[in-house]
Amino acid sequence: MDRRWSIAGPIASDFATRFPEIPRIVLQILVNRGVLRTDMRSDEAQKAIDEFLNPDYGSDIHDPFLFRDMTKAVERIRMAISNQEKITVYGDYDADGVSGAVILTTTVRALGATVDVYIPHRETEGYGVNRTAVDTIADGGTRVVITTDCGISNRDEILHANERGIDVIITDHHTLPALLPPAYAIIHPLAPHETYPFKSLAGGGVAFKFAQALLRTITPSPSRRGKGEVFDPSAFEKWLLDMVVVSTVADMMPLMGENRTLVTYGLIVLNKTKRLGLKKLIDLAGLAKNGRALDTYSVGWGIAPRINAAGRMDHANTAYALCMTENAEEAEELALALNRANTERQETVQRIVEEARARIGDPSKVPVLVAHGHDWPLGLVGLVAGKFSDEMYRPTIIMTNRQGEIAGSGRSIAGFNLIEALQKLPPSLFKKFGGHPMACGFTLASPSVIDDFTAALRAYAKKELTIESLVPTLRIDGEIKLKDIHWELWERLEHLEPFGEKNPRPRYCATAVMLIRVDRIGKDGQHIRCTLEQEGTTHPCIAFGAAELFSNFARGDVVDAVFEIDVNEWNGNRTLQLKIVDIKKSETLNSKS
Repeated sequence: MDRRWSIAGPIASDFATRFPEIPRIVLQILVNRGVLRTDMRSDEAQKAIDEFLNPDYGSDIHDPFLFRDMTKAVERIRMAISNQEKITVYGDYDADGVSGAVILTTTVRALGATVDVYIPHRETEGYGVNRTAVDTIADGGTRVVITTDCGISNRDEILHANERGIDVIITDHHTLPALLPPAYAIIHPLAPHETYPFKSLAGGGVAFKFAQALLRTITPSPSRRGKGEVFDPSAFEKWLLDMVVVSTVADMMPLMGENRTLVTYGLIVLNKTKRLGLKKLIDLAGLAKNGRALDTYSVGWGIAPRINAAGRMDHANTAYALCMTENAEEAEELALALNRANTERQETVQRIVEEARARIGDPSKVPVLVAHGHDWPLGLVGLVAGKFSDEMYRPTIIMTNRQGEIAGSGRSIAGFNLIEALQKLPPSLFKKFGGHPMACGFTLASPSVIDDFTAALRAYAKKELTIESLVPTLRIDGEIKLKDIHWELWERLEHLEPFGEKNPRPRYCATAVMLIRVDRIGKDGQHIRCTLEQEGTTHPCIAFGAAELFSNFARGDVVDAVFEIDVNEWNGNRTLQLKIVDIKKSETLNSKS
């Protein structure tokens, strides 16, 4: 796929001289990421630099009581503990929701509450709070429900919970509906008139803020602690951060502001986690080989998919149990089960992608890709949609039959707000829907409206999307010479970790470089190992899954290349290598030399 290269212009020299202690290449990244603006006052800019480069848990984490309803919510839990009322934590079935459920259940139990957990089945119950679950929870004696990563779109279900004598405290971060549910308290960073300053917490992050407030307010009575046991709320709070980093990275929340601080410290905790199941999962996934530290890549591509696989392939209770177990044998069994589920998930997704590809047809003729299958697992259609939106750069909707209904999931592209698009369609098309600008889930009103839904969505998208918006933009942090790539540069760039959403690994462009070696490697030759040369300097490169991209290039070609600066570790040796992101015939020099 052709991509538009957007190379950031260099920062002005007068701006750079204001911060002589910051390497210019790092300062450039801070400007590119929006951390710094050239019109910032010096004190304001210095504060932003300090928070980004040296996050401090003591000063860069906001007071949880800045949430408007936090005091009210905490007091309700205090009352429940005092009166020995049963509490149920109601979580979502993905890694974000499971993490939030672990955080809240662990916390309220430690504070002396009688607590249960309820995570709905993705296939049979669908997303969010449902009426049947409310009745089951009420019949079990629950008087307080705390939701995590769900609830804000469940007005009718929360009303039903109220009628059953249950007070509901919603902790969520999803897109707000037109009418909020009549909950006892709503802890949501985007709620109307909300006073909490940071708006981009994950569902697990919001749950953590509630846990923070509880731990800083409620002291468990001696009768509810072990004999001679001392409860340290500050230490307890920090040990929850392993689940916060899983939730934040898994849900692709921006690693800026408070999230950056939470993830920075969360990675420290994750590398020391006390959770037996999580340790086993990390070992099975091979994420800690040779003493390698876990990072956001380990979470996003190793831990989160395995936790998500539980809810996608069977029930998220397996993932929840893995994070909660204190039994080594059970931890190993659960980790093995999640590993198997993840392998099965990968194989099934590939099958669905192949089937959906035939039904989508020519992507260039429609603004939104749509496919419908009869036996595709609901837990996997979002992953399939994501693969098509990445590959073909079109908003994508994948639907399947679920208990006689048509349910679906969507993934979008930059500049097209998917949840807003659904909100603009006729309400009669839906039974329910929810999500984010980049992702959505929904159930249609009936199978008979599939064609109407598809036509209405494509008509809306046709007005919103331009030809230019359907060409992906590759954002590049600057142009660089190969001779300027060295270990000192790599070390400076590593100070910008943790990398992730809104803070990707820096990407650079080198122009008029020569391919002096090109080899296909890996299974079926899908990966490329090559060497680039420029003005006498050479660097080894790797390009994963790039056989098709390199099909028009050969040894001796002069090219422009976009890459990340990486490290290759092999047999105890460490060498710098360039990870190729894109490559094209050189615009500077088109002839071979």
